[in-house]
Amino acid sequence: GQAAVGGPFRGVAKLGFSWMGEDVRPFQGAGELTSVLARFLEGAPPDAVCLVQERVENVVCELRFIFCRDLTAGPDALARERVWMKLHPPRHNDESFALAS
Repeated sequence: GQAAVGGPFRGVAKLGFSWMGEDVRPFQGAGELTSVLARFLEGAPPDAVCLVQERVENVVCELRFIFCRDLTAGPDALARERVWMKLHPPRHNDESFALAS
């Protein structure tokens, strides 16, 4: 990726099956991304998926939608609930990176 204004590209890598932020790691630049992906994929099955996203700075919460089947409304109906998740304190070396779960 391209370097961001004032520094290297900042992003987040996560395993495709990650739940509640367990397998999510921040990175800065290609070297750290390579290291994070190597740790995630070492010994992983061939169909493992990693998602890489540009990091959004200064986030204070995360919007999630939870969908589930609503059989009381019909066989194909879905119920949707909007949930705002407040960020937790950082648990990585990057103090500016926090997770909502």
